[in-house]
Amino acid sequence: MSNSQIQNQDTTRSGESHAGTSRKRRGPSGPVVTRGLRIWLRIVLVLFGLLALDSIYLTAVDLAAWWTGDSREDGSYLWAILVHLGLGLLLLIPFVVYGAMHAWRGRYRPNRRAVAVGWALLWIGVALLITGLLLVRVDFAGIRFGIDHPPTRQVIFWVHAVSPLLAIWLFVLHRLVGPKLRWKQSIGWSGAGLVTAVLAVMVTTVEPPPATRSGGLVALATSSNDAFGPSLVETASGGTIPLEHLLGNEHCISCHEDAHAQWGDSAHAASSFNNPLYAFSVRNTRQAMLDRFHDLEPSRFCAGCHDPAILMSGSWEQERWTDPSLAQETATDPLGSASIGCIVCHGIEDVSTLGNASYTFRDPPRYPFAFSDSPFLQWVNRQLILAKPDFHKRTFLKPVHESAEFCGACHKVFLPEALNGYKWLPGQNHYDTWRLSGVSGRGIGSWYWPPAISPDCNGCHMPLVPGEGIAARIRDDSGVPTEHHHGFHAANTGLAAIAAALEPGPESQARLDRVVDACVRMNEDALRMDLIGLRAEGRVNGEFRGPVGMNEVWVEPGETVLLETLTRTLGLGHPLTQGTADSNEIWIEIQVGLRPDPIADASPLGRSGLIGEDGVVDPWSKFLNVWLLDRDGNRIEQRNPEDIFVPLFNHQIPPGAADLTHYRIRIPDDASGELVIRGRVRYRKFDTRLMRHAFGVEEGERLSKALPVLDMAETTITIPVGRASELVASTTLEAPDWQRWNDYGIGLVRAGSGGGVAKGQLAQAIEAFAEVEKLGLADGALNQGRAMIIEGRIDDASKALARAAENPELKWPWALDWYAAAVARELGDLEEAVRRIERIIASRYATAVERGYDFSRDERVWNELATVRFQIARRAATDEAYEAEIGRALEAVNRSLELNSQRARTWFLASRLFEAAGDDEGAARALAEFEVIRPDDNARDRAIRLARSRSEIADHAAEPIAIYDLNDDASTASETDVASDRTVMSGPPSLGGESR
Repeated sequence: MSNSQIQNQDTTRSGESHAGTSRKRRGPSGPVVTRGLRIWLRIVLVLFGLLALDSIYLTAVDLAAWWTGDSREDGSYLWAILVHLGLGLLLLIPFVVYGAMHAWRGRYRPNRRAVAVGWALLWIGVALLITGLLLVRVDFAGIRFGIDHPPTRQVIFWVHAVSPLLAIWLFVLHRLVGPKLRWKQSIGWSGAGLVTAVLAVMVTTVEPPPATRSGGLVALATSSNDAFGPSLVETASGGTIPLEHLLGNEHCISCHEDAHAQWGDSAHAASSFNNPLYAFSVRNTRQAMLDRFHDLEPSRFCAGCHDPAILMSGSWEQERWTDPSLAQETATDPLGSASIGCIVCHGIEDVSTLGNASYTFRDPPRYPFAFSDSPFLQWVNRQLILAKPDFHKRTFLKPVHESAEFCGACHKVFLPEALNGYKWLPGQNHYDTWRLSGVSGRGIGSWYWPPAISPDCNGCHMPLVPGEGIAARIRDDSGVPTEHHHGFHAANTGLAAIAAALEPGPESQARLDRVVDACVRMNEDALRMDLIGLRAEGRVNGEFRGPVGMNEVWVEPGETVLLETLTRTLGLGHPLTQGTADSNEIWIEIQVGLRPDPIADASPLGRSGLIGEDGVVDPWSKFLNVWLLDRDGNRIEQRNPEDIFVPLFNHQIPPGAADLTHYRIRIPDDASGELVIRGRVRYRKFDTRLMRHAFGVEEGERLSKALPVLDMAETTITIPVGRASELVASTTLEAPDWQRWNDYGIGLVRAGSGGGVAKGQLAQAIEAFAEVEKLGLADGALNQGRAMIIEGRIDDASKALARAAENPELKWPWALDWYAAAVARELGDLEEAVRRIERIIASRYATAVERGYDFSRDERVWNELATVRFQIARRAATDEAYEAEIGRALEAVNRSLELNSQRARTWFLASRLFEAAGDDEGAARALAEFEVIRPDDNARDRAIRLARSRSEIADHAAEPIAIYDLNDDASTASETDVASDRTVMSGPPSLGGESR
């Protein structure tokens, strides 16, 4: 601005009309903008211009993110935030100095329009700066300054965002009523700045091409990065991640202290070489891969989920992870103990449902100075996060984190051929078992459906707890701020117990107490045990006496009976136990006592499932686990996944289902009084075999005894001896009568569905369901139809389902449609089958809509639709009708594959449909997928035969109908085990307090 222009502000025509005004009212003489003020003005204009460019860039990035729905912020954006804060603070003093002096000198100038606009401009500038300061949150000397209330911040933000626009407009008006503007120069500078900002946005928000997994068969999927396969880990950059970018939980503690402390108690915090059992297992696997293939690559299968920091940093090939002599060093090494840390979990931006670490990790863009060693710069970094927390939230909390699929990326496993040198084998699978359960509201084949679904894993394993941390917020009408608990608790008390035993002290004991308490609360009402009744003559087809507490039940002196024991899963969304089901030790304990009268002590009569003095559970007990074999029939007992070949048996219980166990009891000839039977379902992490392998025999035994034992369910019954007795059978179980009958039927169906000698239990299941029907519930007839379909009694099933449909108490109309569709298909009424299946897919039943059920998420429904459509096509009278039905069937099978591409039946069906459609290439590919994942029954039979021939215990437990004898070990029981009704039938002992 030239001197003549500045002076012109004081000599306008408007000013001439006020020439008679006194000099006192006109203020200081001379130019409004003096030589000294001109310097301040230039500083203000330069700083404001730079702030404007910076703001254009920030706004453009935010708009791009809003428009696309994807976060576009990166390191450049964060530096722009720092520049914005810095320029804003630098602008404060020049603006105040220039604004105050300029206002003082010009307040009485005769150009009143310019003065008025100038005042408005001044106050808009003040509003801009004050709102900018109010938006800043500062942590100083442990004291937090700033406004956190979201609605208040929203108002302040919009005032701050609109103020610059108003300031520019008022500045132009101020100049229009004053000296002339240099329009060409202003427009030139503005255009150049705008182009610069736009180019900056285009350069800094270019997305790298997404990483894609290797092509070929889905069943053979592996990472596209040669450093990560055969795990399915991907990084957004396509390369490895700097080590320091994967560590650094300490950066999170300052704001998320509670969450970090909770994580410290979790199994996620001890997933790597700081977990002695995993370290033992993975070192063996690494050595096995070196021995077999002279390569560590196959062992990366483990690292994708257990050691992501080691794997993604490119450190997996280091020899120290294999050497057992370095166990202590690697356990305490920052990388070896990194486990599943904050950055690893919260840096995941995408997942698939294949499992085996099928996630994509993006190195999170960090605020400036995140990795600085300077305390001051670290403080600046923290202030930047507080100043712009929304970006931090978007970076580390993405929509994928709220989904069950996120957890499924690691809590679903398959064993690749690269690992076992054999073939693709399914492993643990929490995700699909949850998805296909009634608990999720997606599974059509359940026995029960809950009033409220569990839409993800967080509801159980990351429950909301009251909190005062920065992430806590009010989520309901209670007004109490809550946040998700980061303990991820289920039933793993073993790691905390081992740590406390190896390094005893107040801190480790406190951790153990917290973990045990959390696991106890987690498993309240997870299971129910029902000692439902007896079978006469000690045979599974003997006369049923029960249910206890509902009907007359008794025993006679000298007779042999079978105790029918039910274990029912209640609140679980996946099978009991899932996970490492071969080394999870869960079993049923039964203790039988005989007492002459209700107030006398009970004398021991039989037991099963007691823990011996060496800490070992009676091996003849009923275990609710999986007995895995290698190809030579040896038991997998060292967590050696590379050797897993086939399960000898799988005693896990699906969600909402029941398991039936038979116990034989011989009643003494001179028995009198009443029989007292106490049952418990007990859980211990880990089994003693693994403990002895990992720590040695002596130390393993010591540590096994230190492991807490969680009692998940307990029931006690009394049964009179002699039918003429005045005593009445009783049970401590509280459950609806119809559910007890229904659960008994479910247990019998599951026991009899395998065919062979166990098939006779299907008839008993139908009898149990008939009792449910007598009580007026439609479930009785519905479940009779279900059992009859398994038996092959299609006509009888049709009649039973018709009775269920006529019952006004029908609760599960979708289940009726599912089994009625199966009956219709068997009877040849294919159009009726399609109508019912499509109704299931639509899920428009009133109850389903109200509760959020969606059965279109169950691939079994789509497979059934594809099968029926295929059958209709083969009946088609014209080529056009045939092609149309084949096309519809292919649509259905493709929907099934979208939900789960690892189901062998789906690929086989797809191969036939592609062949029918004339797509030979598609048929060949689908058949190839099927061949990869289908079971190898011939090889399995040999391993099972070898295992059963070597072990009486294995042979007995693998029987279709296994009867557990309760009398054989009675003579070896100590008096302290079963001394009286108080010791036999008392409440559950404290965890870990089991008498040895």
